[in-house]
Amino acid sequence: MDYYSKNQLTRGGDYFPARLRPEHVAEILGFAPPDIPILVSKRHLKPLGKPMPNATKFFSRTDVLAKSVDDLWLARATQTIYDHWKGKNQRKKNSRFLKAA
Repeated sequence: MDYYSKNQLTRGGDYFPARLRPEHVAEILGFAPPDIPILVSKRHLKPLGKPMPNATKFFSRTDVLAKSVDDLWLARATQTIYDHWKGKNQRKKNSRFLKAA
């Protein structure tokens, strides 16, 4: 543990392994777990390796921690989530309108 800085390995006393699951990524970055696949599909997050579409994705701890302190990346990712849900809600609203007509 001398090789790595304490900030790189821990957060609030919790240990984060080198490969992070999507729920850990969401916790570190401050997003909801359902937002992580959206960020992956929009290429804001890159999973390790080349996982199959239905496989569990793992992410690099160093990449995620670097993104967690990058204000510009956080702003772009947040806007991507806003735009995604805005578009999805708009499509849902339009489909209800078309069914009623």
